[in-house]
Amino acid sequence: NNTSASSHEFIGFAEVIDVDNRASTKSANNSTSASSHAMYTDGCCLGNHNVDTNFNFSGWGCVFIDANANGVETTKLYGPVVLQMSSRLFMGAEYGSNNTAELTAIGEALLYMTSYVHDDKPVTIYYDSEYAAKSVQGIFKGKKNQALISEIQRILLLAQRKRTVLFEKVKGHSNDYFNDQADLLAKLGCKQCCHIGRYSEINTKSHAAVESKVSV
Repeated sequence: NNTSASSHEFIGFAEVIDVDNRASTKSANNSTSASSHAMYTDGCCLGNHNVDTNFNFSGWGCVFIDANANGVETTKLYGPVVLQMSSRLFMGAEYGSNNTAELTAIGEALLYMTSYVHDDKPVTIYYDSEYAAKSVQGIFKGKKNQALISEIQRILLLAQRKRTVLFEKVKGHSNDYFNDQADLLAKLGCKQCCHIGRYSEINTKSHAAVESKVSV
């Protein structure tokens, strides 16, 4: 299957994704305090049909609320589900789907907490996909996406050496501000990527460029 995309597919894409890029004064819910970080995660797949045989644009999004910033969001992360085994960003996804996007979002959140947040304060991972969260925690043992799940479980163990990691479900599309922002970032991530954390060396935001760049 052809996994490339012509440049005109990206024109105006970011304009229709209404991510709130203003410095937010909104605080996370009562579960987050000055002693605990929060990371809201979500995934998206454009199409999400016949995912094992057809290429579908899929992306992940995370909103990080830093406990050291009084519970106000500080970082927004997003990018595509990387499918190239040769890529340094590859986590094990065999195809793009809602499930691999949701799993990748949790994996990217944990990687960010492990590599770029240098204190030992606890973090709560907020999710709306029970499949993804329960798979990563080993509660649900499905037959699909095993390589991806195994890699994220490895990352979770690394994160747990540094801090307590909690998981809490948020109902999707329930007007939860941070979950809604993660959802919009996941849509953006289907065809673009952020320039933060391990994506800081990516020079362009198009999905096609990400696919070619990450294998370098």
